[in-house]
Amino acid sequence: MEKFFNAVIVDRKEIAEDTYEIIFELNCENFYFVPGQYVWVVLPELQYPDERGNRRPFSILSRFKGKNNQISCAFRKSGSGFKQTLISMPIGSALRIDGPFGFCTLPQDEATPIVFIVGGVGITSVLTMIRYATINKSSRRIILLYVNRDSKRAVYLDELENLQQENKIFTLISYFGDLTSDLIFNNTKDIANPIWYVFGPEALVFAVGEMLIKNNIHPDKIKTEEFRLSASPFYQKNIEVIKTAKGLKMALDNAFNHIIVTDSEGKIVYANHGAEIITGYSIKEMLSSTPRLWGGLMSGDFYKSLWKIIKEDVKTFEGEFTNRKKSGDIYIARVKISPFFNPKNNNLIGFVGVEEDITKEKEIDHAKSEFVTMASHQLRSPLTAISWTAEQLLENRDISARALESVTDIMRSVSRLTVLVDSLLNLSRIESGTISITPQRLDIVVFLKNYFKEVHPFCEKKNIVFHFNILVSKLEAVIDKSAFQNIIQSIVANAIEYTFEKGSVEVSLEKKENTFLVTVRDTGIGIPPEEDKKVFGKFFRASNAMTIKAGGTGVGLYIASEATKLLGGKIWFESQLNKGTTFYIELPLIVLSKEGTRSFT
Repeated sequence: MEKFFNAVIVDRKEIAEDTYEIIFELNCENFYFVPGQYVWVVLPELQYPDERGNRRPFSILSRFKGKNNQISCAFRKSGSGFKQTLISMPIGSALRIDGPFGFCTLPQDEATPIVFIVGGVGITSVLTMIRYATINKSSRRIILLYVNRDSKRAVYLDELENLQQENKIFTLISYFGDLTSDLIFNNTKDIANPIWYVFGPEALVFAVGEMLIKNNIHPDKIKTEEFRLSASPFYQKNIEVIKTAKGLKMALDNAFNHIIVTDSEGKIVYANHGAEIITGYSIKEMLSSTPRLWGGLMSGDFYKSLWKIIKEDVKTFEGEFTNRKKSGDIYIARVKISPFFNPKNNNLIGFVGVEEDITKEKEIDHAKSEFVTMASHQLRSPLTAISWTAEQLLENRDISARALESVTDIMRSVSRLTVLVDSLLNLSRIESGTISITPQRLDIVVFLKNYFKEVHPFCEKKNIVFHFNILVSKLEAVIDKSAFQNIIQSIVANAIEYTFEKGSVEVSLEKKENTFLVTVRDTGIGIPPEEDKKVFGKFFRASNAMTIKAGGTGVGLYIASEATKLLGGKIWFESQLNKGTTFYIELPLIVLSKEGTRSFT
């Protein structure tokens, strides 16, 4: 849903030849956005005619300081009636800001290097991302090739040079003149398999896009500003190519992922080069065979379910496979299989399978879990010792007021660390499959009331209104208390953490026929819609959450989701960016027990 803000111009200055920066103040306490996003600036009227109307998109230029409701944008002066009007508007003039929009942000995997190729004021969103990476001490390798016609038109060069001094793995290459393919690739030859970001005027985006494609850079590896992408000749040209059969085959042949096409019985009629690389089999060996050539290692029930989904239900299947390469090496693949049909009679023709080797990803994930298990066990003992010592000091009647305050702070810190360690221990137990579920009779209303007493101080600190909307006076369930507590703690703690100051958090409890529903509604930062499917993933944190709180494990919602499944329930959410999120947890009134060696902490 779109977000609109009334705003005023609070400052304007010429920062280079024919280049202006304007600062807008919005009628909100905090304006949250992700580096790389943009807004639409909407003028109430045009003093100078403009056939494109009174709206323009601009990248957000954050200074990471000053008022939280101020943003700035930069642009070149031109014959545009819109820009002429904006430049001539007096300080204090009212207008509207729509947004933020777009997510042309850096990939979460910090091992992925980045090459920025930027012309003119396209530097604004790039500068924001480089600032953010530097402030957060990112380990990502970044090269910026910044191109201008001459030094008089270059903006923010001083700051970029300072960032290069501060961030030793950021390389700035400033160039004045015409950009060439040699200039690009000679300056990036020492960086392996980067993502390429091309920002700036459409002519530059088109020219650089052509150079990259001709040098065998896959289009999937090339990113540009979202609001410029659909209008750029580079984008439109590639869309037209893909529409042709020749262009489509070329795109499939050169895709990095393994792609095969089979007939309706699973016989392979097409395989791309990516399939050769991943499986080790040649295309000649794959044709007329079936995917059992490298598959067949899953259970019979697994394949029976797969065929039912894609052939009987005629739906797309998504899942993970354990496969075997021609060399005999086992690998894990993330697979999507989709049916396709004859457009004339709608008969099933065959299937398209896309496979991605995620073995290394799984190994890294396993290593993380192993480390988490070891670290959490190692931390448990010293935390217990610190807590016991602090409790002994608190029992000393001769302790001074100042010492009492210090010991109390120690106890609070130990409590927070204990919650963190307990989360990590729960994660390791879930991963190992050793969690037991031991249901007991529990009054849900009393339990929630007692827990909410603990969170009130955190709400008061942020001036958050907390309300428990009790729709039943008493609700008894037979449930694992520790598992339920972990779910509520994760959801409510997140709601408070990511709700704006003076916002609100509301929890409702409702009884159904055989289940009960807990609803947690906040007025917080929301969840970016393109990240919805990742929210319950292990170690995942939403991009906007990281701008609010740099630290965080990304395991809370994963644990809440897994605990809900273990209790036989379901969890889901609805969210609007910058407006808030509502989580729903529906659990059975009588939970079945599950044997295991360890329980939730």
